[in-house]
Amino acid sequence: MPNLIQETLRESEDQWIPSFCMMCRQADGGTLVHVEDGIITNIVGNPDCPTNRDKICIRSISSIIGLYDPYRVKGFLKRPNPEKRPDIDPGWVGFRILAQDLEKSFLVAEGSCEY
Repeated sequence: MPNLIQETLRESEDQWIPSFCMMCRQADGGTLVHVEDGIITNIVGNPDCPTNRDKICIRSISSIIGLYDPYRVKGFLKRPNPEKRPDIDPGWVGFRILAQDLEKSFLVAEGSCEY
């Protein structure tokens, strides 16, 4: 008779974490995020949240796809490097360009300069 190896079941980390959905930039939708072994597997509405009362929109549910999509945007879309090759990291230059654009928009909003 063959020797059967009995595998022990590993206890997985299975938990529901209360959170808020930021897909609409309002943070008014209370959610419960189901995490198994460090990976988000489900998002449902939080029944204890008074603003949405256990209801969430499709954006909340589809946010899992955006999180684990291999083609998601992971960096700057504007390449400020002179070579303009995708294999060269733009580095901190992208942050400087972003800061300059934000500074311009604040000055225009205050009325201190014209765009």
